[in-house]
Amino acid sequence: TFTIDSVQADRYHDLCLITSEALPFPPAQIGSATSMKKGEEILAIGHSSASPAPITSIGAIKSIYPFENGNVIRSTARFAMGASGSGLFDSEGHLIGINTFKTPGKNAYFYALPIEWLASVKAKPVDTFPIDGKTFWEEDDDHKPLFMQVAEPEIQQDWGKLSTIAEKWIKAEPNNSEAWFELGFAQEHLNQKTEAEKSYRHAIMLNGQNIDALFRVGLIASERGNKTEVEAIKVAISQINQETAEAFSQAVSCSAAC
Repeated sequence: TFTIDSVQADRYHDLCLITSEALPFPPAQIGSATSMKKGEEILAIGHSSASPAPITSIGAIKSIYPFENGNVIRSTARFAMGASGSGLFDSEGHLIGINTFKTPGKNAYFYALPIEWLASVKAKPVDTFPIDGKTFWEEDDDHKPLFMQVAEPEIQQDWGKLSTIAEKWIKAEPNNSEAWFELGFAQEHLNQKTEAEKSYRHAIMLNGQNIDALFRVGLIASERGNKTEVEAIKVAISQINQETAEAFSQAVSCSAAC
């Protein structure tokens, strides 16, 4: 055990900074969530399900959500109960986020808070345990950030609700590439293919690194037999994430031959 010298907390952002001068371990090198992009590989290290030994989960950045002067990260690096507060690292081992919350169920979405928020925690007064208070991700559904509101209908395949929330998100943040992708995804599943393609292309126009929108536009191009655009998108995706590029190649090969 180690003696805690002080604790500081930001309740709404669900971050706590514990200081102990006695820890005999080198500190993690701080990175930046702001500099990360969709598709980049990341690594989560924590103690899921009460494991005494650290568990490593490799994944990629699925989405990036600007929120409260930072970028909340949704990644494919899974973590289970007990790993809240564990580290999310970039490919060079820099700490870029704190794994914090996930959606329920086996098809959960996993979220990490930006390490940039640590600066505001350092400015907080010294606190004492226990630390109580409601966090932003514990708000009632209608008061959660819009990037959180789209998760459940997407997982539950409630495309009408997803479309409604995505439209609300676009109205609030018209230049948010993720919001336009979510609208396109809902429209595609509502058999509104023309509108979906327009939304996907708008998402790409706002962020050329939106690998999900590129993937969907590529599938639409494949269905039309537009080999030139399929190849161009394959190259664009491979420059972002090679694993996703391989999945795209398999998807378009199947659509042509299956």
